[in-house]
Amino acid sequence: MTSKMRQGFIWISGGFLIGAIFKNIFLATNYYFFILVFILSLVILLVGRLKNNKNYKIYLSVGLVLIGVFLGLWRTQIFINQSEQEFSFEINQKIELEGQIVEVPEARDDYARLVISVEKNYPRILVLTNPYDNFAYGDFIKVSGKIERPENFINEETGRTFDYINYLKVQNIGYQISFAQVETINKPDIFQLGVMVKKYLFKIKDFFNSKINSLIKEPKASLLAGILTGDRRGLGEELEDKFRQVGLIHLVVLSGYNITIVASLIVILCSYWLSKRQALSISIIGICLFAIMVGAGPTVIRASIMAILALIARMTGRIYLASIGLYIAGIIMVLWNPWVLLYDPGFQLSFLATAGLIYLAPILERISLFNYLSVWMREVVVTTISAQIAVLPLLLYLIGEFSVVALPINILVLPIIPVLMFVGFITGVVAIFSQWLAFIPATISYFILSYVLNLTNLFSQISFASIKIPEFNFVLVIILYLVLIGFVVKINKNQSQISTEKNISQI
Repeated sequence: MTSKMRQGFIWISGGFLIGAIFKNIFLATNYYFFILVFILSLVILLVGRLKNNKNYKIYLSVGLVLIGVFLGLWRTQIFINQSEQEFSFEINQKIELEGQIVEVPEARDDYARLVISVEKNYPRILVLTNPYDNFAYGDFIKVSGKIERPENFINEETGRTFDYINYLKVQNIGYQISFAQVETINKPDIFQLGVMVKKYLFKIKDFFNSKINSLIKEPKASLLAGILTGDRRGLGEELEDKFRQVGLIHLVVLSGYNITIVASLIVILCSYWLSKRQALSISIIGICLFAIMVGAGPTVIRASIMAILALIARMTGRIYLASIGLYIAGIIMVLWNPWVLLYDPGFQLSFLATAGLIYLAPILERISLFNYLSVWMREVVVTTISAQIAVLPLLLYLIGEFSVVALPINILVLPIIPVLMFVGFITGVVAIFSQWLAFIPATISYFILSYVLNLTNLFSQISFASIKIPEFNFVLVIILYLVLIGFVVKINKNQSQISTEKNISQI
């Protein structure tokens, strides 16, 4: 991709994001407005092509942005139309219906969370039922209970209103049945390739995690399962809250860090045994299958797309820029589901944290204070601070909580996570063939997991471990991010000027 093509892509995709945001906020906009934007973009492009137009670059940029805005408006409108189907049953009435479980069931302390699809192209239904019943992805079930519309609620700890309606809307969930009576039913075998692949992958994950559970006790087994496969069902809400309080929750939600390690391992194995083209194909398929197996959350999808783009660049001899990779990943995810842009905190925080690593980390690395640290210590400190700064304004707005101890505990924990992932993976694989042989890696995993859990418990008991802020205006969030962007641009511009002056002085 030439520099002109890259710049054109940035203008159009930037406009696409603006259009998607605009349509999400102003739902009343119609097709006449879309056509007006499209015609305006063509007029501006045509004016820019006139002879002797000294400002043709400005016209070109504005025209491309408006084309992107048109595409963003159009795609979001199509997505909204597909999601606005309504069932004929009455709200707040007891009903009985049949559907298929389309997400991996989640067992919480006092309920099980099932997401079912009743009819294709209609909103899904969230079913809350007995946590001790045994259901699996792909099962057909009969549900009895009162059908309701989801409602926003106030978080008792922070006093903030949680936008539960839009949070579920991102997952195409439009209805909810609480305290439901659920039973499995038999349906004629229907060939569903996607369901079959997912079922098989989830069975592999459950089998792998069961081998870990047979050797390591809870909650350590669930912590290891969360780190390796994103399955944290056995952790419990209390322990999850502790991880969130001390700033280690990213360990058990499969961050991009975990995906990067897995992707690197797949690439190394494939490159050793296969040709370049075969290695690329198998690596991409492997990353996609792993992403599906661990639940394909926003962070996983973003990291997987970036890993695949890096692979393609590496195999084709092209230069891979993480900033462009992040940008393309964001565009692909918004193109697939425009609602993630405004209503999915996982997507927003993952995107911002990665942007912090790309743009802030190089700036922080130049601070002389960090030169006194060892290489691995400097990397951990810089990456942790960069990610924390990048997500802090949004985090304060969303949950009003800031972890004071996040930096020291991450410094103590992150360096051993690759070791834990390696010995934990070996434990699960070897245990498939022999539990006796798996005893050694399981013992190592046990002590590392104990270390992580003990540190988490210790730091969570500190009275000032996290600071709660009752109110944080969204306007302040925008201002802080504009200041942060201005700071990064100015530092990079100054650094570029210094580099240019050095090169001139050496001539």
